[in-house]
Amino acid sequence: MMYPLKDKMAIIRDEIAKYAVDGINVQSHLTQNEDATLFAVIDLSIQGGKRFADASLIVRIEDERVIIEHDMNDKPLVDALTQAGIPRRRIILAYAGELIPENGKITGTWQDFVQNLTETCEFFPSVTEEDIKEVEISLKVNLPNDLRTLLLETNGIYDTHAKIHLIWTLEEIARMNLLLRTQATYAKSYMPLNHLLFFANMGIDDILLAFPIAASGDAKNKDIIAWYPIEDSRPVIAFSLKHYLQSWISGKLKL
Repeated sequence: MMYPLKDKMAIIRDEIAKYAVDGINVQSHLTQNEDATLFAVIDLSIQGGKRFADASLIVRIEDERVIIEHDMNDKPLVDALTQAGIPRRRIILAYAGELIPENGKITGTWQDFVQNLTETCEFFPSVTEEDIKEVEISLKVNLPNDLRTLLLETNGIYDTHAKIHLIWTLEEIARMNLLLRTQATYAKSYMPLNHLLFFANMGIDDILLAFPIAASGDAKNKDIIAWYPIEDSRPVIAFSLKHYLQSWISGKLKL
């Protein structure tokens, strides 16, 4: 049973308020509507003699969920809220493509999400929690929730048009991560790879995609990393698994 979110509203508002901090030539203001269901942090600044106004954070409270519509901060609000005790399952990153709740529940499946974007993807029989646990033990990492729920629905996603796995199978995830961590040639040529959980390749220049792994051993549920082995660079190219799938399928993902 979930507690009413209104019991945590003081915590939520306090965490949002921490983002309204003045900087050099910047004034930040926290605003909200009368029933405290909409919050925004507005930044006013002067640059080059011109005045600018922008919202760095927009948050809605709806159907027992915290819906983050916009977040331009170095430390995302989702991290601050979870650290303050708000369960991640109660937070929707709308700006990253996560599904908006309807009547208090998250509707739709990963297959629904992808099929709304393209008709060229193939899905497979799902894995089990026991299968995932075996891989987590072998890799000494806890899979991020988005990847876990996807694999429990379909064991990978294959784009029949691009002829590439947008998400590897669980078996391939285990095989590739063990290979990248144990082969001596990788250890000699690159910075350590054991703090990344690889889950897909881009089909060009051996570019691989990964979730960053925290010191706790948990793979983060955001910030998709692209690893470029030619120069060993590792930029963030998407904010979430849904954002990555949406960007890749729409052709907006630039590598």
